[in-house]
Amino acid sequence: MGRAFFRAFRIHEAMHDSVGLQVAERASERMALAARTPRAAETRASGGPMTMVEVRAAGYVVFEDGVYDITRFAARHPGGAFLLSMRGQDLTFAFDNAHARSRVAQRALRAAWVAPFAEASRDPLERDALALRRALRAEGFFSYGRRRLAFDVLRWSMGLAFAAVAFPHGHAVAFLLLLATTVDVVWWIHDAGHDAVFEDERRARRIIEWLGVAFLGMPQQGYHYGVHRVHHGTTNVVGMDQALETGPLAWDAATAATKPALFRRARWVQWFLVIVPAAGPALLVSALSHCVRRRQWGLLGAIAARWIAVGGLCAYLHAPTLLIVPWVAGSILGFMAGLNHFHMPLSRELGPSYVRAVFERTQNIENAGRFWHWLSGGLDLHVEHHLFPTMASHRYREVAPRVRALAAAHGLPYHATSRLGAIRKLLRALRSPPPVLAAAAESSAPAGCPFHRRAS
Repeated sequence: MGRAFFRAFRIHEAMHDSVGLQVAERASERMALAARTPRAAETRASGGPMTMVEVRAAGYVVFEDGVYDITRFAARHPGGAFLLSMRGQDLTFAFDNAHARSRVAQRALRAAWVAPFAEASRDPLERDALALRRALRAEGFFSYGRRRLAFDVLRWSMGLAFAAVAFPHGHAVAFLLLLATTVDVVWWIHDAGHDAVFEDERRARRIIEWLGVAFLGMPQQGYHYGVHRVHHGTTNVVGMDQALETGPLAWDAATAATKPALFRRARWVQWFLVIVPAAGPALLVSALSHCVRRRQWGLLGAIAARWIAVGGLCAYLHAPTLLIVPWVAGSILGFMAGLNHFHMPLSRELGPSYVRAVFERTQNIENAGRFWHWLSGGLDLHVEHHLFPTMASHRYREVAPRVRALAAAHGLPYHATSRLGAIRKLLRALRSPPPVLAAAAESSAPAGCPFHRRAS
């Protein structure tokens, strides 16, 4: 579910500042206005709510409490073939989690409105998950707040100040303080990249771009608004989830068998001594490539100036180790990312339920402790993150019991293991990649869609 929308994102976001079909958290209030437009009356004369059976028969899609016809939009969308393949499905969570807070998306969605949706015909799991999200929103869990933002800025400022004060007394202490601050910023950027911090997506894009340049020496927009959001919509779907494309390693048995013999052996060594340490440089190369493709010469100049300035400062202070702070931070990010999905069930199909896929393909780290919770950016509670990515990660501990109750009510697994347990499962997947669950030999993605091919 959500395949078309997520796979189509990367090209379209390069063509427009705000991506088509991007949906804000408060879209449901605006949809009430859309229901009274002349277009709605012309589209469906009966005006009554449509059931899920009728939606499938007509080839429409469902979002929140409305039914939409995306045919006209798909005709001018670069990933239109994929969008059309998703007709007849409930895309509430997929659309919202991929593209929140876009005015362009709100206009596109209103223009495509057809009829109200008969809530009683929605899948019970999706209905209960949506009700939980609405309740959490009403209780303020999705609000970030200026005080929290001020606290973040103060925390970073203090980290930098303490690093400067500690530097004359020991480079190692200064390095650790600067690294801690950088990791803190990295995970904040991750939250902001999910639209969990700012109401205005354009502001979020600008801020995470320049924070990424300042702290990491690389822009972040291309990754967070491209590969990472695709990952959220297509988690562990082979051929779609680009997070599974980790250099020479393949995470499913079928693909791993096609790799050269060199890459089928000593996969532990490759992962821990090559791929994870190279995560930082790889992200830098990817970010620079993204800037070149979009001809962002000013941004490239800022990146070069940042590295020259930091390099000069490190040379003046005789502290070359400070140059590798972004590299080490990227390695931490790569290691943490490997504990949540790679050993979980893999498939070639998303299935009809986004929420069910989250519970089946995502894992938490239980009883991780406050330090690990901070080091992983709150993503030790990864089930909660994939279910509610537009919620800031510092709220996940509060909502976890309710998410666990949702899983129990519908007989779904709530995967959780210890830190050592997660590492053991990762090692097991490296030694023997898991099979793909779906037996489909071919992806159901329409031929010719640019996102069916491996991203460059």
